[in-house]
Amino acid sequence: YASNYYKGRPALVENMYGKGKVIHFGGTFTRENVKALMEYTGILEPFSDWVELPEACEISVKAKEGKTYLYVLNYSEGSQEIIMKIPAKDLDTCEEIQGRVDLKAYETKVYQLYI
Repeated sequence: YASNYYKGRPALVENMYGKGKVIHFGGTFTRENVKALMEYTGILEPFSDWVELPEACEISVKAKEGKTYLYVLNYSEGSQEIIMKIPAKDLDTCEEIQGRVDLKAYETKVYQLYI
């Protein structure tokens, strides 16, 4: 903190605990603060190593019997381009995919990831 009675005290404290860490944030939650905290912790885009997608799309990840599945939902009335950064199998077509993929308006896809 830079002013008031908190001047000179930390606004964010991070401590290791077991295999994880605990973060204590003492401040007002603004959009900017929350975004910065989520970027710092890696939860803003936790799957960015696997896929890049526009804001009109949503992803969900599921794991079952040692396999990982990525569900991609296009919520827009237009097609959207996603970029698969790792190899995957389109479970509708059984095709191997990687790179640019177009999702039609309101389309949902399920991919088995090779990770």
